[in-house]
Amino acid sequence: MLSVIQIFNLVIPYRNLHSSISALRTTKEQIKHFLEKTSLSPEGEQNRIDFLDCLDRALKNSEFVHFCPTLHKFGSLSNGMGTYDSDIDIVIKFENLKIDVLDYGTLMLALEVIECILQEQLGIQSKDNIVPSKRCPIIKLNFSSCFPQIRKRPETDFNKCDISLISSYGVYNSKLLHFLTKYDYRFRELTLILKYWAKRNELIDTTTFSSYGFTMLIIFFLQNTNPPVLPTVSRLQDLAKQQKGNEALMVNKFNFQFCNDITIVGKSKNTQSVPELLLDFFR
Repeated sequence: MLSVIQIFNLVIPYRNLHSSISALRTTKEQIKHFLEKTSLSPEGEQNRIDFLDCLDRALKNSEFVHFCPTLHKFGSLSNGMGTYDSDIDIVIKFENLKIDVLDYGTLMLALEVIECILQEQLGIQSKDNIVPSKRCPIIKLNFSSCFPQIRKRPETDFNKCDISLISSYGVYNSKLLHFLTKYDYRFRELTLILKYWAKRNELIDTTTFSSYGFTMLIIFFLQNTNPPVLPTVSRLQDLAKQQKGNEALMVNKFNFQFCNDITIVGKSKNTQSVPELLLDFFR
């Protein structure tokens, strides 16, 4: 029978994690040790908060201040599944401007202005950081060359930051994932283990699964266990209609509202452990 330790044996050794896990006796100890070593530390989280504060001040000290710029985190930094090496994903929204309806040329111009602001106020040393994707143009920053004042910190453990202007979907999807991590701890633990395994075996990459796409596989699996570990989105949206004041949240004709009250949703009746679910996922 496939065991948890055999699954960890599939992981390419990284920072001696494989050896330290193998030395532990019980599966519970192995998983606990893995999560302690790979989860985002309080210091790592503070590093990211400090950077976001710097970026926020830079924007509010610029010509963009009249448009009321606000920063919104999404991805692993905000969905409850941050790790020690999580990068930063940000969407900048202008509260006094309907940025989502601007054309591609205007979006590119806005990113160029933001890049100039970062160069002037935060000491970016490199240029040509804009990735002109037609779907979602972004500023892609690499901290090894852009932010020497942050890079000099010995505890700095993040390397990249993507800044976009139209990634609203990511912000709302991250709120759902964050709720699911609070709803059932097994979702978070299982996802951290499986994503680590997938990344080390190059299943999460620019040419294969995205990190978000791979997470969707795990959610689907946990929604279809018997009984389910996680509720379906349709059920969460049906329950949201019963919540007082929980109106539909429409973004480009998609409803992103869902019930986020665990007492209303009800806890899962599934009693499987994380190791049991892990083995079932691979089966």
